[in-house]
Amino acid sequence: MCYWPSEDLKTWNDSRNDCLVNNSQLLVIQDKEEMEFIKQITRGTDVYWIGLSLSSSDNKWMWVTDAQYDENIFDRPKDTQRNSCGTIKDKINSDKCSAELRWICQKEAILL
Repeated sequence: MCYWPSEDLKTWNDSRNDCLVNNSQLLVIQDKEEMEFIKQITRGTDVYWIGLSLSSSDNKWMWVTDAQYDENIFDRPKDTQRNSCGTIKDKINSDKCSAELRWICQKEAILL
C-alpha cells in the first residue's frame, strides 16, 4: 500500500475528491498495525481526514469502501450531528465535514 499525506487543507468531500482524481481513496485503516504505521508517518502532529463518515440514513460509521467501521478493532469515534467525518491524529475521531484539514490518500502498490 502507498500512502500520501497532503500538505494542503480541504474539507472532507474535497479531500475525498482529490484522492479520487489521483486514482486513490481516502485512507481506510484495516487493523491496529496499520494504525500504528499511520501514527508514525504523521508523527501525531496534525489532524488528517480519513475515509470514514457517519451515514445519515442509519447513523453507522462507514468507510469509503462501503465497509462498516469495526468497533471491535477501534474505539467508536465521538459523533454528533456536527461531527460526522472521520479524522486521525493519535486515534480515530471525528470533526465537522466542513472543517479544512490535511488528508491521507492511499493506493495499492504497483509491481514494476
